[in-house]
Amino acid sequence: MNSKQIAGIVLFVMGIGMLIGSHYIAGRVREGNQEIEAGQQKIDATNKFFSVTVVTKPVGKGLTHSGQQQVDAGREESSYYQQIAEGLQIGGIAALIIGIGAFLFCRLKTPS
Repeated sequence: MNSKQIAGIVLFVMGIGMLIGSHYIAGRVREGNQEIEAGQQKIDATNKFFSVTVVTKPVGKGLTHSGQQQVDAGREESSYYQQIAEGLQIGGIAALIIGIGAFLFCRLKTPS
């Protein structure tokens, strides 16, 4: 085995690792999104309860303001990690293809 074949194998293994990491991150993002939606539903229910009159509406907004900020921050963080997962997935697929190509191309080449 020459160095190019070894590099191809290393790229292939890195691609697999990137795909596994992407799958893990995407799963955690899905779990986080479920928690965010549950929190948003609670905030919406509280706002709906307090929006009966003009007087109680600001009270409801005041009570849920910090919770809404946390939900918004969670959505931003979720979006950030979703982008990382997508990048890892694309990079992992590219590394797999390049690794396989490098391994096979170098293997088919006859030594002189």
